[in-house]
Amino acid sequence: MCKVGHKYFASEIACSLFQEAREKGFSKEDLADYLGVTPRTIQDYTIGHGLPSAGVIFGVWKLVKPVNTLRRLAGYTNCIVVELPEDKSGKLSKVAKLTAEIMKENADVINGVAEAIEDGKLTRTEKLHLIDEVDEAIEALMRLRVSLED
Repeated sequence: MCKVGHKYFASEIACSLFQEAREKGFSKEDLADYLGVTPRTIQDYTIGHGLPSAGVIFGVWKLVKPVNTLRRLAGYTNCIVVELPEDKSGKLSKVAKLTAEIMKENADVINGVAEAIEDGKLTRTEKLHLIDEVDEAIEALMRLRVSLED
């Protein structure tokens, strides 16, 4: 990546990340203590003066768990982020696991459609394959529905 591109990207991500940290209740002092820098350094990053290193960005990321910033990044590549709930033991709940399975099955359908229509035609074999993929996605949705009825 060119220096200008890196500077723009790092600055934009840092501003978003520090804004989300503030929204989640982290003060400049909290972040500075966690990162081993001064509150003034955090202030500079927050307003776009100074460029945080990848280590600083990842350090804040780990502390803040910035879902909104992640959604913004995912949006650049036409992707989405779905936050999965955790149960009290810290493990993903059954609903979260089923939701992840649904996302995988739906992605398989979308990828299958993209591949099938890439050449501008949809063959019978491709249609049958897509029907199987759709059925798998529906089955995953039904497993979630049954678990919600319990």
